[in-house]
Amino acid sequence: MPVTPPRVLTRPFVLLLITQSLFGLAFSLFFLLPKFMTRVLQAGPSDIGLAAGIAPAAGVLVIPFVATAVDRFGRRRLVVLGAGVIAATAVGFIWVDRVGPLLLVLRALQGCAFATAFNAAATLAADLAPKQRLSQALGWFGVAFLATNSAAPLIAEPLADAIGWRFVFGFAAIMGCCAAVFATRLPEGSQHAARTSGSRSSWNVLLQPRVLAMYFGSLVAGVGLGTAFTFHQPFALQRGAERVGGFFLGYTAAAVFVRIFLGSLPDRLGRLRVGRVAILGYAIVVASMSQLTPSWLVPFGLAFGFVHGMMYPSLNAVAVESASDAERGKVMSFYNGSFNLGVAGASFGLGHVAETSGYPTVFLITACIITLALPVLLLVKEPAG
Repeated sequence: MPVTPPRVLTRPFVLLLITQSLFGLAFSLFFLLPKFMTRVLQAGPSDIGLAAGIAPAAGVLVIPFVATAVDRFGRRRLVVLGAGVIAATAVGFIWVDRVGPLLLVLRALQGCAFATAFNAAATLAADLAPKQRLSQALGWFGVAFLATNSAAPLIAEPLADAIGWRFVFGFAAIMGCCAAVFATRLPEGSQHAARTSGSRSSWNVLLQPRVLAMYFGSLVAGVGLGTAFTFHQPFALQRGAERVGGFFLGYTAAAVFVRIFLGSLPDRLGRLRVGRVAILGYAIVVASMSQLTPSWLVPFGLAFGFVHGMMYPSLNAVAVESASDAERGKVMSFYNGSFNLGVAGASFGLGHVAETSGYPTVFLITACIITLALPVLLLVKEPAG
């Protein structure tokens, strides 16, 4: 008699998805910051790269704290904290009128808030997920954030054109406050187990060879996403585009489709196997974006969303599948931190390349970096059985 698989969409998990959607909307409204800086602040590629990179860089710096705090202090309160900080920084952007200390400090705080809230929420998602459907559950959790990646720019661009960017930032603040309120109703997760079972140190968890390989895959994928998200906007504007939200629309539509309708594939076909193929797809799509034109914003977004929708939960599940309750927060935090480090590195380093050699070169260099993950992932053995 066939056994019915356990449900993923329990009431606590649905509440987590709602909270993550509100938080994601507040955060994703700032995906259009490169356009705001190009059109309003008259910023160049280096300044855009600096502003885009400082948020994930700050997020990486707080990972050691977050990795411990998620397990020690509880998932819920960190989600509340991160959402509250996002709301406060959104208000602060109302007074940004140049590329200066205020903008950079606000972006750094947003990076810290994102690392705190996202890692806590992702760990809670793993807590609530049935083990045999872990990759699918993490994929659905990702949908809650991914859906906002297109919704936010589609809201922000016409809103900014009609009544100004200050109203965009005000809307982000409202969404952040709503996320904080919903987060207060989330369950605590498994942090009690972390207090009562002897967990290994963060470094011991980080340096497991199999998990370390997943961090490297996440790192180079972050370089790909950082390049695509940050530099497609000024590149498309340079080539005559008026609006750039089409890329985010295509990206989100494909990523959400993959997570909802194909989310069980990594669990059935092999999480590592799917992750390897998706990394190769990452490199191909990013290399192709060196030929970006305004009419290709949506198709490139679709292609990028498809490979990202497959890659991220697949490698994430490989990294976290053998972690205990006491270690799960650390593994999740380091995995997401590796991704943010890649995003930051791309934004910081490649802005100068764009100024000297042009945007096509940026995308080709990024594709070469992504391919470095393939031999690393091929050296990792598939789990027995």
